[in-house]
Amino acid sequence: MPNDRRILRFASVAIVLGLALTGCKAKYPACEADRDCKDKEFCVDRKCQQCRNNWDCGHGFACKAGSCSPIPGYCHDRSECPGGQECFANHCRGCQLDSECPSGTRCEQGSCITGCARDSHCPLGEACVDGACVAHKGGP
Repeated sequence: MPNDRRILRFASVAIVLGLALTGCKAKYPACEADRDCKDKEFCVDRKCQQCRNNWDCGHGFACKAGSCSPIPGYCHDRSECPGGQECFANHCRGCQLDSECPSGTRCEQGSCITGCARDSHCPLGEACVDGACVAHKGGP
């Protein structure tokens, strides 16, 4: 019987040690690997997060502190920008050059405006007359 007690004691210690070493699954949002996180989340530094880097976020969003946040001023086209601004490289901003403005407009103090102020704002063969580009009249 003393041997049985010893075996029983050894088995009990082994079970307790085994449970202690394997441990329980970490409580969310704690994690060991991506599989411990929700769908479309990643385990980063033992914590489930929405993103690891900007590639994990959609267009117009950036990864900041593990969350996908909207990028201020992000645009796909001019219609998403405030009045007078253009969409350049997916960011709303004022123009700097006439060439950045749509055809028939020019850059004036950061805004694309219609019309002209001088002949140089008009296409070749046109002159600025009362704020509008008009074709030169041919003559003999």
